[in-house]
Amino acid sequence: MNLFIKFLIGFAILIVLLIGIAYLLPNNVTVSRSTIIKAEPDKIFLEISDWKKWQQWSHWKDMDPEMKQTYSSNTTGIGAYTQWESKHNGKGQITFTDIKPNQSIQYQVQSIQNQSFTLTGTIVLEKTDAGTRITWTDSGELGNDPRMRYYGLFIDGMMGPYFEKGFEKLKQITEK
Repeated sequence: MNLFIKFLIGFAILIVLLIGIAYLLPNNVTVSRSTIIKAEPDKIFLEISDWKKWQQWSHWKDMDPEMKQTYSSNTTGIGAYTQWESKHNGKGQITFTDIKPNQSIQYQVQSIQNQSFTLTGTIVLEKTDAGTRITWTDSGELGNDPRMRYYGLFIDGMMGPYFEKGFEKLKQITEK
């Protein structure tokens, strides 16, 4: 066998091996961060329960300052949504799916490019002696695409710092 044929066989084995390993990787992903904000839950809730207010503190604009966003006619309440279109983040929609005033919000993130990739997000507020503990979590299934399984290995390191930056901005807004 000549060297080129050996190379092709080796390359094919490597590809099959990488795909096989992908299916051994976790199918679920979770990113979660928590902090204490020295403000009452109702003050923080006003910021997290309105999509337009997310522009002031969330990581979305940091990820792509030129991102285009549109909103449902009502930007608060169950069913309210924001849609985005971005060179870096593709297209998608985030919709409020559950709201408990001054306690928590839940939302669903749907990527339009990758229909199988959906995240469920929650932001929970808990009154403590030190202020309000806020916990922000995104979780979801990665589907059967081997590339998404490898992507899942890095998602906490990519999204976690954006959550932390969002908390810092939220502190600046609500601790005044």
